[in-house]
Amino acid sequence: MTCPGKTVFIGFGSTALKDDGLPAHLIGHLATDPRFNHVTFLTSPVGGLELIPLFSGHSCAVLLDTVKTGKAAPGEVSHVIYPDFNETLHLSSQHDASFEQTLALGKKLGIPLPEKIHILAVEIVDNLTLGEGMSPAITERFDAILSLVGDVLQAVGGRR
Repeated sequence: MTCPGKTVFIGFGSTALKDDGLPAHLIGHLATDPRFNHVTFLTSPVGGLELIPLFSGHSCAVLLDTVKTGKAAPGEVSHVIYPDFNETLHLSSQHDASFEQTLALGKKLGIPLPEKIHILAVEIVDNLTLGEGMSPAITERFDAILSLVGDVLQAVGGRR
């Protein structure tokens, strides 16, 4: 599962909206981990067409977003490898191209896209309340989420 080239890790969401900021908080910890000193860490409030330049020069991508389905426990992490795909809160936007449309456009334009795209989605509680910090349920599970996401990143693009 290890990526043969450069890996980009992109977290989506906003730290101004409680649990929506979870990916950015996780990146704050992962980016200082020496196992990942060759991984490019980025954050973005949305997906869509903004992904194309973020993918540039990387053969693998790990995308971390949040979901609010009510079907999983808060903090539960799902992991799929594209083309398997479940919609998340930010990869597609009603105001921009969908994730699938973005990838199709990039291919049509001959833009090099990552060969492997891993999508991690964390079930959250509150993505609508303005305020820094996270809900108690996500705060309580933060270390476990960080460990799981770190394990996936290590398997995909950790130190070789």
